[in-house]
Amino acid sequence: MKRRPTGEMGLFLLASTAGIYGFGQAFHGSVLWLVIAAVALVILSKQMGRVQDQWPRRDKASRAPIPRRDNR
Repeated sequence: MKRRPTGEMGLFLLASTAGIYGFGQAFHGSVLWLVIAAVALVILSKQMGRVQDQWPRRDKASRAPIPRRDNR
């Protein structure tokens, strides 16, 4: 099942906005906004983990060795 990129982007923007605003309000003493910011941070970390798991990888055989520079 493929996710729609617009929905994923919308969730990312919503969680980012809530997290930034929540941390700003938490500095003024609002515990509720601190909890909202923490939840937004968890959502963003889950999204980043999912993207990293699906990132295309090259197999070891196709990796070319890095040429060494001669520093003389």
